[in-house]
Amino acid sequence: MQPLSQIIPILKSQIAPYRTVIILRLIILGLFFHYRITNPVESSYGLWLTFVICEIYFAISWVLDQFPKWSPFNRITFKDELSARYERDGEP
Repeated sequence: MQPLSQIIPILKSQIAPYRTVIILRLIILGLFFHYRITNPVESSYGLWLTFVICEIYFAISWVLDQFPKWSPFNRITFKDELSARYERDGEP
């Protein structure tokens, strides 16, 4: 039985610039958090803490969003094999 698709890796030369941007953003994010945490707002500590917690949440969300983009790939679908399986097996 033939596969329905094939994974084709993307060249490292095409991924490298995007990875560089991710690393630069992580460094800037780290510097930003260092500044925010080491310079609390004394007059409004509760509000400052709320903002820091929200910023950490969004930063973690962004980092998790970058994982699939770190190693992307293309996929080629074999339409003939899909058609052959549909004709052979019928509707599911």
